[in-house]
Amino acid sequence: SISIPLTISSNREASIEMVIASTETPEGKIANIHAEFNERVFNIQANSSKVVNLNIKALDSLGEGEYKLTIGARSNDITYSRIITLLVK
Repeated sequence: SISIPLTISSNREASIEMVIASTETPEGKIANIHAEFNERVFNIQANSSKVVNLNIKALDSLGEGEYKLTIGARSNDITYSRIITLLVK
């Protein structure tokens, strides 16, 4: 398992929803991985930052390999996403 700190910054006041998707299934769902944010929905003030932790735990049925995770912060009709590589050995 791993905890990844994510820094979310905004130049305006906003309500943020954290989202995650994976290349593991054709539908972009995460299978055999338990992933959760310590805060999934929160408000952020203008010109400020907030650290949100993404906690990932691979289940026993997850095979070795390289997986792509798309992590996003969504506010209204705008989503900012980053792709990270998860290497399971």
